[in-house]
Amino acid sequence: MRKTILSEGGVRSPVLGRGITAAVLLLIGFGVAAQGCGMEDSAEFFGGEGYDGERGAPGWDEDADGWYCTTDGDCPPGMVCQGNQCVSPDDGKPPEEPEGHVFMEPDASPGFIYALSPHTDTLAIIDALDLAIEIVPLPPEPTDLSVLPDRDAVAVVSREGKSLTLLDEEDGVWRGYDVRLERRFEAVSVCPGGRWAVLWTPDGAPPGDGAEGMVALVDLAAMEAGDSVSVLEMAAGRRHTNVYFREDGGRTADIVVVGKEEIAIIDTSHLDEPVPARIFIPDEYIDVYGRQVVVSEGGEHALLRSFVAPEILVFHTATRTMTSVPLPAVATDLKLVRAPGHLVAPRTRAVVALRSAGMLGWFYLDEALVAPEEPGLVETIEMEDVVTGQVSVSEDGRFAVVFTNAEPSTTIAWIDFDLDEVRVFERLQKWVRAVGIGPDGRTALVLHRPDPGSTTADPYERAIEKDEGYSLVDLEQGYAQLKLTDGVPAEQFVFSVDGEHAAVVLSDDQIDHRVDTIDLGRLVTHTFSLASRPRFAGALPSGPAVGGDRVWITQAHPAGRVSFLNLGERTLRTVTGFDLNAEVE
Repeated sequence: MRKTILSEGGVRSPVLGRGITAAVLLLIGFGVAAQGCGMEDSAEFFGGEGYDGERGAPGWDEDADGWYCTTDGDCPPGMVCQGNQCVSPDDGKPPEEPEGHVFMEPDASPGFIYALSPHTDTLAIIDALDLAIEIVPLPPEPTDLSVLPDRDAVAVVSREGKSLTLLDEEDGVWRGYDVRLERRFEAVSVCPGGRWAVLWTPDGAPPGDGAEGMVALVDLAAMEAGDSVSVLEMAAGRRHTNVYFREDGGRTADIVVVGKEEIAIIDTSHLDEPVPARIFIPDEYIDVYGRQVVVSEGGEHALLRSFVAPEILVFHTATRTMTSVPLPAVATDLKLVRAPGHLVAPRTRAVVALRSAGMLGWFYLDEALVAPEEPGLVETIEMEDVVTGQVSVSEDGRFAVVFTNAEPSTTIAWIDFDLDEVRVFERLQKWVRAVGIGPDGRTALVLHRPDPGSTTADPYERAIEKDEGYSLVDLEQGYAQLKLTDGVPAEQFVFSVDGEHAAVVLSDDQIDHRVDTIDLGRLVTHTFSLASRPRFAGALPSGPAVGGDRVWITQAHPAGRVSFLNLGERTLRTVTGFDLNAEVE
């Protein structure tokens, strides 16, 4: 008989040993809480899923590869309607479309993967090493989870159950704590130190029980200590798009909630203040569809980009002040990285794609805060042979790859910031959809999109252009290896933690589901078949007993299914049916 592990008010409850099972689990996927706690996670956020219709109601048109419109009023601010398509007035091109499933944050702690099942009100905790599974009952309709940093612990919010559940593992035993909520919330974000959990409703999700603009703060440390826990609710504007945290001396000093028109800052040392401090966002940045928010390491700064303003807005969290950094043109993409060569006193480099100006630009954040309008602050490279719509930056900050998917293009460019050099690759054989740069900055993975209307005379080349596929590009040597996928789209890809491997997940609407493992050094691929449609993929963290070459893939299956890939050994193990001992294939 399974024991309950939930208790109210943070009181320690009966414990679960390993091997607890359930008859059925419908594995839906992994909820990702947007925390913006570190640059290595590329903590960037875009507005809601599509324009919300406050000024119109356009929709994505697959045939036109753009947003459908009839008048300028149907388009987001900064866009105009031309030929029933929302485009930039600067260059006549539609907005860039960031890929939603590229580089998904893994919902995994050092030892486990956590999978929610809203339909069965359970959480599957999967040991990534021995594939042992435990099924934890939850309050009704769990909607989101957030893994506590550097620990085997997870916080889960349940909408209909109106509760926050904290689960942690100690000596092979999972312990659970539960706190009841007054309202329904959709998302949970946990601060880097793991003490505070913030419950909120991301823009696009319908608020429940008067939760419009409300956030709730829960002390997770008090829950674990068995103390009485109160839920602190605060009004924090409306239409929240981001939650992030500012660290100071190892503690969370500020909890920051970015809304449509305001930024609310909750000072954790003055929680007795009834209303958080609020900073109004300039009008040029209040359209959530056209806005991108990127957070620096430690939450010191949040940078905002919009379709409207040829500048970057920098919000200094500690001082509650804003600085505008002028740009040569409107930025169509923004990335933050730690600049190489500054390990003692790291500097943050902001990289911007300036599509209409045909440039890639960058500046150092510390210099921008001192003299934002200083001539020469923003360094630029002219990109004559490639459209600079989007940019991917290597983990060490030295290299970048620029590309566009706003129009058909078979060209990308590689930039070496240290040498101030650009290398253009014009010989890709298919249109570019998305590009990721490997951790070492010397390999790129390009997802392609087909050209269904190809009229190329050579029948073989025409078949290539019409097919799905991806390319592996050796950026140093200057050559690419195309991999066609027989009409099966590449849905997402992920680089392993060790930086030596990658995996590409492919799936069609029928029965063809697979994953390709990639040796980034040799550009060699190996294909595994998947028994059911993949949902999400992510890299497992490395640990004392395992290397950094493991990837997980969740799949649609009525009894639950997840596969584990060892990319170095090229082995795949699948767990199907989260019932007694499961079934390892």
